[in-house]
Amino acid sequence: MSTRCWVVYLMSMVLLLVNPLLQVEAENKAQPRQRVTPKQAVNSEWKDDIRTLIEALNKVQPTQRVTPKQLANREWKDDFRTTIMPPIREGETAKPDVVPNDARILHALRPTTKEPGVYEEFRDDIKIVKKCLVNKVDPPRFFPLVGRAQLHRCRWKCTVSFNETIVVSWPFPFDITQPRKAVVYIDLDHLHRVSEEQERVKSGYVP
Repeated sequence: MSTRCWVVYLMSMVLLLVNPLLQVEAENKAQPRQRVTPKQAVNSEWKDDIRTLIEALNKVQPTQRVTPKQLANREWKDDFRTTIMPPIREGETAKPDVVPNDARILHALRPTTKEPGVYEEFRDDIKIVKKCLVNKVDPPRFFPLVGRAQLHRCRWKCTVSFNETIVVSWPFPFDITQPRKAVVYIDLDHLHRVSEEQERVKSGYVP
């Protein structure tokens, strides 16, 4: 083959290799690229990180212990408000309707000692037995912002049984679990309104 033939052959091979690349470049130029601002890039990365964090948290199973103090602080904010009950019907015996809740009883216990990494106390398997010791109703009298009412005195004896676990981490690591009992006395005095009929009967007024 002559030199001219070789040149034509090489040029045809080069065109065959370059032609697909030229077509891809032409297509890329035909489709305009969207510019991504730095703020959009940061937001997309932030969303990906949040999504990854949520997926990781969903897989985590919490095993942290809840101390009695944390449990008690949830539902005992309204315990010191005086409860006002309906009037006691004539001939009926007043029952101790207001019962101390577990949160208030646990809050009345001695707080546990916690020194992370040194000494910690935990209370598990908590059981509470409530017993009413005093159930007495006083005669009607006037109470400010309430009016005529009867004071219902209730005194409760609450026996708390639990397993106390003591964990010592320093200087000699060990832990010990012992059954414990604690007694808490709680007064839950509340008011019963006095109806007009009861006032009339007491005063002897007959319309």
